[in-house]
Amino acid sequence: MKNLAFLFLAFTVFAFACKDKDDDTTSNPLPIAATDYFPLTQGSYWIYQWYKIDSQGNAEIWASYLDSIYVSGDSIINGITYAKVEGTYIKTPITYFYRDSSGFLVDENGGAPLFSTTLETEVLGVDTFSTEVAPLFWREYKMAANTSNVTVPAGTFDDCLQSILYLTSLEPDYEHGVRTYPLEYAKGVGLVRQRTSFYHSPDYLEGRLMRYNIE
Repeated sequence: MKNLAFLFLAFTVFAFACKDKDDDTTSNPLPIAATDYFPLTQGSYWIYQWYKIDSQGNAEIWASYLDSIYVSGDSIINGITYAKVEGTYIKTPITYFYRDSSGFLVDENGGAPLFSTTLETEVLGVDTFSTEVAPLFWREYKMAANTSNVTVPAGTFDDCLQSILYLTSLEPDYEHGVRTYPLEYAKGVGLVRQRTSFYHSPDYLEGRLMRYNIE
Protein backbone atom coordinates (compact mmCIF):
# COMPACT_ATOMS: atom_id res chain seq x y z
CA MET A 1 0.00 0.00 0.00
CA LYS A 2 1.35 3.38 -0.99
CA ASN A 3 0.60 5.08 2.29
CA LEU A 4 2.61 2.47 4.17
CA ALA A 5 5.96 3.31 2.60
CA PHE A 6 8.55 4.96 4.79
CA LEU A 7 10.60 7.78 3.36
CA PHE A 8 13.52 7.21 5.66
CA LEU A 9 14.90 4.52 7.93
CA ALA A 10 17.02 5.84 10.76
CA PHE A 11 19.59 3.07 10.47
CA THR A 12 19.58 2.89 6.68
CA VAL A 13 23.04 2.97 5.12
CA PHE A 14 23.33 6.07 2.94
CA ALA A 15 24.88 5.97 -0.52
CA PHE A 16 25.81 9.63 -0.42
CA ALA A 17 28.69 11.01 -2.44
CA CYS A 18 30.94 12.69 0.10
CA LYS A 19 34.49 13.60 0.94
CA ASP A 20 36.70 10.95 2.49
CA LYS A 21 36.56 10.74 6.29
CA ASP A 22 39.59 8.48 6.76
CA ASP A 23 41.48 8.79 10.02
CA ASP A 24 44.00 11.64 10.17
CA THR A 25 45.70 12.18 13.49
CA THR A 26 48.91 13.79 12.29
CA SER A 27 47.70 17.35 11.71
CA ASN A 28 44.63 17.55 13.96
CA PRO A 29 44.02 16.50 17.57
CA LEU A 30 41.77 13.51 18.07
CA PRO A 31 38.09 14.50 18.35
CA ILE A 32 35.60 12.89 20.69
CA ALA A 33 35.09 9.31 19.56
CA ALA A 34 31.86 8.49 17.76
CA THR A 35 31.59 5.45 20.02
CA ASP A 36 31.14 7.84 22.96
CA TYR A 37 27.71 8.59 21.45
CA PHE A 38 27.06 5.22 19.80
CA PRO A 39 28.68 2.50 21.94
CA LEU A 40 29.71 -0.48 19.85
CA THR A 41 30.66 -2.91 22.62
CA GLN A 42 29.41 -6.45 22.13
CA GLY A 43 26.26 -7.20 24.13
CA SER A 44 25.02 -3.60 24.26
CA TYR A 45 21.35 -3.22 23.31
CA TRP A 46 18.61 -0.61 22.89
CA ILE A 47 14.81 -0.99 22.89
CA TYR A 48 12.52 1.61 21.27
CA GLN A 49 8.79 2.34 21.46
CA TRP A 50 7.23 4.02 18.42
CA TYR A 51 4.73 6.89 18.56
CA LYS A 52 2.68 8.67 15.92
CA ILE A 53 3.01 12.47 16.13
CA ASP A 54 0.28 14.56 14.48
CA SER A 55 0.56 18.07 13.08
CA GLN A 56 -0.36 19.54 16.49
CA GLY A 57 2.43 17.66 18.26
CA ASN A 58 0.11 15.14 19.93
CA ALA A 59 1.72 11.72 20.46
CA GLU A 60 -0.14 8.43 20.16
CA ILE A 61 1.70 5.32 21.30
CA TRP A 62 1.93 2.42 18.84
CA ALA A 63 1.86 -0.36 21.41
CA SER A 64 2.69 -3.15 18.96
CA TYR A 65 5.62 -1.27 17.40
CA LEU A 66 8.48 -2.15 19.71
CA ASP A 67 11.96 -2.54 18.23
CA SER A 68 15.36 -3.52 19.55
CA ILE A 69 18.91 -3.46 18.24
CA TYR A 70 22.06 -4.99 19.72
CA VAL A 71 25.77 -5.29 19.02
CA SER A 72 26.29 -8.95 18.21
CA GLY A 73 30.06 -8.92 17.62
CA ASP A 74 32.77 -7.79 15.21
CA SER A 75 33.30 -8.41 11.51
CA ILE A 76 36.38 -7.78 9.37
CA ILE A 77 35.52 -6.21 6.01
CA ASN A 78 38.28 -5.35 3.56
CA GLY A 79 40.79 -5.71 6.36
CA ILE A 80 38.98 -3.26 8.68
CA THR A 81 37.12 -4.23 11.85
CA TYR A 82 33.49 -3.15 12.19
CA ALA A 83 30.94 -3.73 14.92
CA LYS A 84 27.96 -5.76 13.73
CA VAL A 85 24.62 -4.22 14.75
CA GLU A 86 21.46 -6.32 14.38
CA GLY A 87 17.80 -6.07 15.31
CA THR A 88 14.58 -4.62 13.91
CA TYR A 89 13.40 -1.26 12.65
CA ILE A 90 9.61 -0.89 12.62
CA LYS A 91 9.49 -4.70 12.71
CA THR A 92 11.83 -5.03 9.72
CA PRO A 93 15.05 -7.04 10.33
CA ILE A 94 18.23 -4.97 9.98
CA THR A 95 21.97 -5.67 9.99
CA TYR A 96 24.60 -2.92 9.81
CA PHE A 97 28.35 -2.60 10.27
CA TYR A 98 29.79 0.49 11.97
CA ARG A 99 33.11 1.85 13.20
CA ASP A 100 34.53 5.10 14.49
CA SER A 101 36.65 7.17 12.10
CA SER A 102 38.12 10.19 13.91
CA GLY A 103 34.81 11.23 15.43
CA PHE A 104 32.63 10.12 12.50
CA LEU A 105 30.42 7.03 12.67
CA VAL A 106 30.87 5.28 9.31
CA ASP A 107 29.73 2.05 7.70
CA GLU A 108 31.46 -0.47 5.49
CA ASN A 109 30.21 1.08 2.25
CA GLY A 110 32.25 4.28 2.47
CA GLY A 111 29.25 6.60 2.21
CA ALA A 112 28.42 9.66 4.29
CA PRO A 113 28.91 9.28 8.06
CA LEU A 114 25.84 8.61 10.18
CA PHE A 115 26.92 11.46 12.44
CA SER A 116 29.91 13.48 13.61
CA THR A 117 31.00 14.43 17.12
CA THR A 118 32.52 17.73 15.97
CA LEU A 119 29.16 19.59 15.95
CA GLU A 120 29.97 20.95 12.52
CA THR A 121 27.04 22.16 10.45
CA GLU A 122 28.72 21.16 7.22
CA VAL A 123 26.68 18.85 5.00
CA LEU A 124 27.76 15.25 5.54
CA GLY A 125 26.21 14.06 2.30
CA VAL A 126 23.71 14.86 -0.43
CA ASP A 127 22.05 12.86 -3.18
CA THR A 128 18.67 12.05 -4.71
CA PHE A 129 16.62 8.94 -4.03
CA SER A 130 13.33 7.33 -4.94
CA THR A 131 11.34 4.14 -4.41
CA GLU A 132 8.36 2.57 -6.15
CA VAL A 133 6.15 4.54 -3.80
CA ALA A 134 8.15 7.70 -3.07
CA PRO A 135 9.13 9.61 -6.23
CA LEU A 136 12.34 11.55 -6.51
CA PHE A 137 13.62 13.42 -3.44
CA TRP A 138 16.67 15.54 -2.78
CA ARG A 139 18.35 14.28 0.38
CA GLU A 140 20.67 16.38 2.58
CA TYR A 141 22.20 15.16 5.82
CA LYS A 142 24.08 17.30 8.36
CA MET A 143 24.75 17.91 12.03
CA ALA A 144 22.78 20.43 14.11
CA ALA A 145 24.74 23.46 15.30
CA ASN A 146 23.94 22.90 18.98
CA THR A 147 23.31 20.07 21.39
CA SER A 148 19.82 19.32 22.70
CA ASN A 149 18.16 17.90 25.81
CA VAL A 150 15.92 14.88 25.21
CA THR A 151 13.35 13.22 27.48
CA VAL A 152 12.18 9.71 26.55
CA PRO A 153 10.84 6.78 28.61
CA ALA A 154 14.42 5.72 29.42
CA GLY A 155 15.12 9.08 31.08
CA THR A 156 16.29 12.63 30.39
CA PHE A 157 19.55 13.04 28.50
CA ASP A 158 21.46 16.31 28.32
CA ASP A 159 23.69 17.67 25.56
CA CYS A 160 22.61 15.20 22.89
CA LEU A 161 24.18 15.41 19.45
CA GLN A 162 21.57 15.81 16.74
CA SER A 163 22.02 14.80 13.12
CA ILE A 164 19.26 15.81 10.73
CA LEU A 165 18.10 14.46 7.39
CA TYR A 166 16.24 16.91 5.15
CA LEU A 167 14.12 15.47 2.35
CA THR A 168 12.88 17.83 -0.37
CA SER A 169 10.48 16.43 -2.94
CA LEU A 170 11.28 17.14 -6.57
CA GLU A 171 7.57 16.85 -7.30
CA PRO A 172 6.18 20.42 -7.55
CA ASP A 173 2.80 19.38 -6.14
CA TYR A 174 4.07 17.43 -3.11
CA GLU A 175 1.88 18.72 -0.28
CA HIS A 176 4.10 18.13 2.77
CA GLY A 177 7.05 20.38 1.98
CA VAL A 178 10.54 19.61 3.30
CA ARG A 179 10.50 16.61 5.63
CA THR A 180 12.87 16.87 8.60
CA TYR A 181 14.11 13.76 10.39
CA PRO A 182 16.35 14.33 13.43
CA LEU A 183 18.30 11.56 15.14
CA GLU A 184 19.52 12.35 18.66
CA TYR A 185 22.45 10.66 20.40
CA ALA A 186 23.30 10.83 24.10
CA LYS A 187 26.86 10.45 25.35
CA GLY A 188 27.48 7.03 26.84
CA VAL A 189 24.05 5.81 25.71
CA GLY A 190 23.55 5.95 21.94
CA LEU A 191 20.54 6.84 19.83
CA VAL A 192 17.76 8.00 22.16
CA ARG A 193 15.20 9.39 19.70
CA GLN A 194 14.61 9.06 15.95
CA ARG A 195 12.00 10.14 13.44
CA THR A 196 10.52 8.95 10.15
CA SER A 197 7.19 9.37 8.31
CA PHE A 198 4.75 7.95 5.82
CA TYR A 199 4.99 9.32 2.31
CA HIS A 200 1.35 10.46 2.04
CA SER A 201 0.84 11.58 5.64
CA PRO A 202 1.67 14.92 7.33
CA ASP A 203 2.22 13.00 10.57
CA TYR A 204 5.57 11.72 11.80
CA LEU A 205 6.61 8.52 13.55
CA GLU A 206 9.00 8.83 16.47
CA GLY A 207 11.04 6.03 18.04
CA ARG A 208 11.86 6.74 21.70
CA LEU A 209 14.34 4.79 23.78
CA MET A 210 12.65 2.67 26.46
CA ARG A 211 15.49 0.55 27.86
CA TYR A 212 19.14 0.02 27.12
CA ASN A 213 22.24 -1.72 28.38
CA ILE A 214 25.82 -0.72 27.59
CA GLU A 215 28.50 -3.34 28.16
